[in-house]
Amino acid sequence: ETSLQECLKYIFSKTVSKTGHNALPEPEEPATTSLVEALHFRRGFHYIAVREMEMEIPIPSLPDGSADWTIVSKAWWDAVDLIEDYEKRGIFAVDMALELRIMGGSDVLMASQYGNKHGTLAIEPVSTRIVNAEIWEDFKVDLAKIWMNYHDFDGSLLKSRVHWAKESPREVNIGEEKYDTIEYWQRPEVYGENMEKFFDILSEYNSVEDMYSMFSNKYLDVLFKPQWERFGISVEPSNLFDKANNGGGVGNGDGGHVITNGKDHGTDQQEASSKCCTIA
Repeated sequence: ETSLQECLKYIFSKTVSKTGHNALPEPEEPATTSLVEALHFRRGFHYIAVREMEMEIPIPSLPDGSADWTIVSKAWWDAVDLIEDYEKRGIFAVDMALELRIMGGSDVLMASQYGNKHGTLAIEPVSTRIVNAEIWEDFKVDLAKIWMNYHDFDGSLLKSRVHWAKESPREVNIGEEKYDTIEYWQRPEVYGENMEKFFDILSEYNSVEDMYSMFSNKYLDVLFKPQWERFGISVEPSNLFDKANNGGGVGNGDGGHVITNGKDHGTDQQEASSKCCTIA
């Protein structure tokens, strides 16, 4: 039996989706617009608080060295299949959109598209805040498990990484191995080596300690912890996030103040979500 709450969620989701679709322009002739509008049609959507995880998937190679564009349809339909599998169990994890765009690679050290010689498939599910936080967290883990286990033609793992400005899964599963998300980003073959190069370059122009004091936050304290410590900066306490008690954010897990190198980061009371990407 469908509850009134479920009916209201359904009506809201359909209304938002239809309104957004109807707002899309339908010009009779091709239109020239700014790059940001071409990549992200923004009209009205900036008023809606959403949950979203965007994966940057490298375009793999074919045996002859050319790009294998079948990854585009595979990633799309793998996501659709997972969304529908959830729906069959009566769980509606994605109530707004599934978006996809193709972009180039990058030679920027910390870019999630770094080293993608054929380009990058950027794909993301988007949900409203109506979706329960724990349902969304579980869905992100399941979807990342699919998107982060694609392989190149020679069997090597594609380096699929999340958009820094959006959400990450609470854990990363590669094959049979499970990783803490932050620790996975710190692995040498993922971002670790580039983090070292990044900090070495920064240290030539600025004091790393000054940068830490000026720009770091709870997330960056943990993400760059090995680099801060490499330059003699102590990041304390060691339990910046409590895995057992804190499902979201990066903090001490008990709602108290987090202090590192004399910086008071405030309290850590927030909705349960990915500990590696939602900052209080």
